[in-house]
Amino acid sequence: MFFVKRELRIIRSSTKLAKVLSALSFSFIAVMSFITTPALAVTTWTDWTSATVGGSASGSVGGVEVSYSGDLDSFVVNGTSAMWLPNSSFIGGTVNASPSAVGDYLGLNGNGTGTNTINFASPVVDRLIAIWSLGS
Repeated sequence: MFFVKRELRIIRSSTKLAKVLSALSFSFIAVMSFITTPALAVTTWTDWTSATVGGSASGSVGGVEVSYSGDLDSFVVNGTSAMWLPNSSFIGGTVNASPSAVGDYLGLNGNGTGTNTINFASPVVDRLIAIWSLGS
């Protein structure tokens, strides 16, 4: 009888230990998920403020001045373009805002043989370019 009771204690102890280990492993996984989940930066698109057909545009993104030179065929710089809709087409992964937030675009015809250049007045990281139509 003593042996049976002792065996039950071991089983009860093992059950308690299993519960403790289970709780600890869940806590560990939860903490690791929290630690390894990257914080998403807010996606900020360039607010183009001026452009000329044939070759240049300027604007700003996150307080940094931006300029473009090259093959510029068309543009909207007053925030009224609806070409970036539906928003869900341009949001996903680390991108959390559609270019429709500013409603601007620069249209390149792709027939030019010259160089297209985007310049930032100061260094920027994690640049994105939204492409509405490529090669058509």
